[in-house]
Amino acid sequence: TGVSGMSTPEKPSGTSKFHCPIETSRIPFDLVSLSYIPEGTSTFIPSFCLQRDARNFSPFPNSFLPERWLTPEQQAELEPGIFKDPSATVTNQLAFVPFSFGPSNCVGKNLAWMEMRML
Repeated sequence: TGVSGMSTPEKPSGTSKFHCPIETSRIPFDLVSLSYIPEGTSTFIPSFCLQRDARNFSPFPNSFLPERWLTPEQQAELEPGIFKDPSATVTNQLAFVPFSFGPSNCVGKNLAWMEMRML
């Protein structure tokens, strides 16, 4: 119990990592969570799941590898052990959405892009 007999909230337990709850490779495009989604309905895809999916980023989808964004020649030169086989490397640039997407995207997105262009 906390102050004045009020109960305090429970402390979080377990892992701090988010786990994607469904296996997206088995779901047709018009189904999400095994439910039909009518046309015009807004949906949400957790960027954590999208950006750590091996179908979008391989090898090592859970690792920070800035070399992913280089050309295959540069990758092989900098990290020959990881990027030795270009056909096994997947970098889906459309799956990388650091500022989110749609009407609820990051309010600082335009400022960040402007700063990057100035560099």
